[in-house]
Amino acid sequence: MTVQGCVYILAFEQQATAIPAGIASRIAWLDLHQSQRCQAIPTLSVLRGKVIAARQLWILWSDQAHRQTGVGVYTSIAALLETWLAAIAQHDNLRSRILQSLAALTHRPEAELTAFLVSTSDYQRQLFWQQLAPLSEDADQLRAILTWLPDSPGLEPQTKHLASEDSSTVLASFAAVARLFPQSVVPGLLALLPEDNLGEAALTALGQLVEAVPQIPVALVLTAAQGQGLLDLL
Repeated sequence: MTVQGCVYILAFEQQATAIPAGIASRIAWLDLHQSQRCQAIPTLSVLRGKVIAARQLWILWSDQAHRQTGVGVYTSIAALLETWLAAIAQHDNLRSRILQSLAALTHRPEAELTAFLVSTSDYQRQLFWQQLAPLSEDADQLRAILTWLPDSPGLEPQTKHLASEDSSTVLASFAAVARLFPQSVVPGLLALLPEDNLGEAALTALGQLVEAVPQIPVALVLTAAQGQGLLDLL
């Protein structure tokens, strides 16, 4: 197995069920990981130990950095994308953020663009997206995300899946949304493993994610049982 990017491992005492002592030093390690990301160095944080402690640490670090974060169980990278977007949409008007970006590209007010996309014909919308494509590499991804997102903040996204399992499309969607945020507040992602493990697949997929979009803070939680033997492959 080849894992791209830099992998940093934080280990917890195996009996710990809450954030262990020495929290400041662990936060400092996560800050160090983030400094690597700020230099566009692909970095995956692996938190090894009890899931509760690892999750609490990641959320605490995210809160201190004023950074949103999504937490989800890894089944596929496409499923994690939807988890990440849903978490962002809970605390940020992601639809408006996308429309602001498109409005800036097309030199028109956001309200005018919003009204146009809602009221115009399918043909005119299709023409709009075709004309936008040369102006933005993210046009296709942002269009798909707009369609998937609810019309109003706070509502649940559509139940249909956003993206196919094609990894290049999924990674492009992660990148498109990350570019909507200043680097200092790009939302993070914490991945847990299901009981049937999938550890090798998760490490590979998350390695590809941080390689493609190094500015996203990404971490993977491994219990002692899950990590046994897996980290030897790094």
